Amino acid sequence: MSPERVCSAVVYIAEAITAGLYFKFLFTPKKTAKVRVTLLTIVYSLLWLSFQLGSFFVNALLFFVGNLVLILLCYTAGKTAAILHAAFMTLIMILTEVIVMVLLSSIFGGAVFRFADLPFARRLDGDLHHDHVCGGNGAAHRPHGSLDDGQRIPSSLCKYRCSGGK
Repeated sequence: MSPERVCSAVVYIAEAITAGLYFKFLFTPKKTAKVRVTLLTIVYSLLWLSFQLGSFFVNALLFFVGNLVLILLCYTAGKTAAILHAAFMTLIMILTEVIVMVLLSSIFGGAVFRFADLPFARRLDGDLHHDHVCGGNGAAHRPHGSLDDGQRIPSSLCKYRCSGGK
């Protein structure tokens, strides 16, 4: 198993333990500890598998639904409280995964996580790409679609046409 998968598995185990403790202290359990731990293990194993798909939105949605189901099945909680706390746990999950992936990228040389993989970063990444390739003002000193080291940028990824350079 790759280091990235091992690390993500450790993160999901930590998130499962955190969620289990959070729900236990926040809500009154309506299932035995054995049933709660079994369901928590099943849900978080499925969530870890869904993480392997690499889709941010699918992962976040399934995480929210998984925690919501855990709260509603295992604890006495109103629907509004269950939705609120499942959303809170999803936010915590997003933050911890981004932090861990950024740290892994710094350790493994950027192979694990790219800022551009975040959905909200695509517009910003396009602007950063424009600044890097075009010098930010459209006055390119290198051909459109190439980097300093001569690597080509696929034209489908390069959204700006640099002009005015030689």
